[in-house]
Amino acid sequence: RTVRSALFFSIKPIIYTVQSDGYWRGPIWAPVMTMILDGLWQCGEKEFVKMIAKRYVSMIDNAGFPENYDSMTGSGNRDRAFSWTASSFLIIAHRYLFEG
Repeated sequence: RTVRSALFFSIKPIIYTVQSDGYWRGPIWAPVMTMILDGLWQCGEKEFVKMIAKRYVSMIDNAGFPENYDSMTGSGNRDRAFSWTASSFLIIAHRYLFEG
């Protein structure tokens, strides 16, 4: 499992390839988080998913709803108001923290 202080990277975190705002080279993406958590939940990793969901919701609480997040710091990158991030937040919080 690749989990840093933030969450899941968009690529394997190798020092020379990860960039804080490298678009596909490291940031955390809301749609990817939603799909990964859904898959892990379906595989029975419920406690792990709840832990990651809490981290994700905490990161969003601090950084808002940007297009993606710096995988090392959790700060927001790019557009500061992205609907897929807001949608992902609602799905993850509802499905894994309130119902799960």
